[in-house]
Amino acid sequence: KLPSYRRDSSHAKSKRGNGAEQCAPKSPHELLQPGSQRLSLFSDTAVALPNYFLNMNGKEYGFLKSDSSPRPRVVFIHHNKAGGSSVKSCLRTISAKEGLGMSKAMTGNWRQRFHYATGSKSATNLAKYDIIAGGYTAGICNEMQLQTKSRPCQYFTMLRHPLDRLISSFLYCQQKSGDQLCDSRTVNASGVSFAEWADHQSGFLLAQLVYIPEDCKADRSGKHPCWYQMKQALKRRSCGFEDLAKLSLWVGEKLQHKFSAIGMIKDMELSMKMWDRATGLPFTKYCSGENR
Repeated sequence: KLPSYRRDSSHAKSKRGNGAEQCAPKSPHELLQPGSQRLSLFSDTAVALPNYFLNMNGKEYGFLKSDSSPRPRVVFIHHNKAGGSSVKSCLRTISAKEGLGMSKAMTGNWRQRFHYATGSKSATNLAKYDIIAGGYTAGICNEMQLQTKSRPCQYFTMLRHPLDRLISSFLYCQQKSGDQLCDSRTVNASGVSFAEWADHQSGFLLAQLVYIPEDCKADRSGKHPCWYQMKQALKRRSCGFEDLAKLSLWVGEKLQHKFSAIGMIKDMELSMKMWDRATGLPFTKYCSGENR
């Protein structure tokens, strides 16, 4: 299950109010910004390959059996403090050894520049890469397909037990408060309790996965990181905890249709073998502890 927002009864009360206009519960589609859902990883028109292990004999994975089939672009969604930096390092090694083009890390600001760039120049430049990685890559396959009619695209990611990840982020942000993960303008990890930190970081993964460019315009001004802007946008459109919990469950159920493979940090070696199979990239060859 995806970690959702912490229950906030005051948010629900402010929306439903005593005698005020009632707030009707929102569906997951209503919580994603109307008019922009086509750019979402979870849109009905999403172009990413489905889970390899549930569809390994499907035509989408013909490229693994034939050199004549176009190789999909591989997109890594970096979930912070879940082993993602090691995965990006591995991808850079694969890029260099195999002669594959890899983009620089896609930050919130760079994704914003890509989205708002005039014409197709930005999309054309990005289309030259075989590998795209970063924290704000969700939905990039849709956006590139709309702008450039580019080749097939597949996502993969690495996850971690939510509590372990939360502890890691708490300790990390006490030392590296300038990282966008921390959003120290809102909450400084060095000055709050662990419970307060948990409340601040709740919904982080959900915000990354349902990323929509229009919800993160404030990121361009440097006030808050994109994940926090996305989290606040979802809160504004919801009627409270129940709507957001429903969205989390809906997203969780759809993960198998959106990611070619999902690794777990607790078993990195197995995760790399899964990515080998699903992407055709040699993770184990270059990054396994046995081969280093």
